[in-house]
Amino acid sequence: MTGAAARRPNTRSADTRTKLLETAERLFALEGIDAVSMRRVATEAGQRNCNALQYHFGTRELLIDAIVEARMTPLNQRRRALLEEALGRTEGKPSAEDLVVALVVPMVEQLLDVERGSSYVRFMGELFARGEAKGALATPRPWNDAFFETVSHLRRALSSIPEDVLGTRIFLMAGQMVQATAAAGSRCATSKATPGRLASRALRNSWWTTWRVPWPRRAAPRWWGAWDEGSSGPGL
Repeated sequence: MTGAAARRPNTRSADTRTKLLETAERLFALEGIDAVSMRRVATEAGQRNCNALQYHFGTRELLIDAIVEARMTPLNQRRRALLEEALGRTEGKPSAEDLVVALVVPMVEQLLDVERGSSYVRFMGELFARGEAKGALATPRPWNDAFFETVSHLRRALSSIPEDVLGTRIFLMAGQMVQATAAAGSRCATSKATPGRLASRALRNSWWTTWRVPWPRRAAPRWWGAWDEGSSGPGL
């Protein structure tokens, strides 16, 4: 992210940069990240200069990082507000349910944004399918620090669950959220229901139930084998 972050746009080029980001997200979502060239993005964004993307972002990887950063920054602010509200209301000891709300609600709201949400859902689906979602989101940065702080509180609230197991569950549930919100977005296209109402409650209940499941102290069945959740421990 260093290269993309270092190239902050001036006032004159801000609109061009935003247009490139939005076009790249839409094309990556519709056709796949590997199927869309940098030249195609520039052309679709109305840029005569085919090197516009290289100028603003440098590489495809930094462009992807910039899309994630642009989307995650307002999400991070919303999560921060929910976390601080919960901390204030509980005198610094939020319940696991409070923390699940802080994790889930901002993501649902952002992923189901009326204007660009469906594109972002599919874009994130691409990252998960390519195995790049963890790399894009797992490193603490200024635009996702509220996530890591919320997870830190969650680990304390669910101290009976081994840390690596909880990390695994968080990552798996994030993938579930992308799929669930994509399905909810499709339903909203033919429904008068509010997107958040279609997805948020179900996801909150699902996450809350999954994370609270005790980790068995007895030996796992033989068929469990390599699927032992505690053996991998990826975080998000």
